[in-house]
Amino acid sequence: MQLSLCESYCLPLLAFAAGAVSYNKRQVHDLNVRWKVVYGTVFNFNRWESVKGFINGLGKLSLEYILKVHKVKFLFSSVAWC
Repeated sequence: MQLSLCESYCLPLLAFAAGAVSYNKRQVHDLNVRWKVVYGTVFNFNRWESVKGFINGLGKLSLEYILKVHKVKFLFSSVAWC
């Protein structure tokens, strides 16, 4: 329940304008870390435990990959207008 709320309300805010904005590697990394903290908090992981494998096991994407998908979708939609 908490995860679906975070995915419904927080994820769109983190990914908003991701296609149009150029994030540097550090910014993408920082956003991805924050998104992993959401999973760690919802599922009661300790700070030192990695949630990367857990996220993949759930069939979810990392925020880094989600931002790349938004970028590609934005680029293809802008090409369609030409």
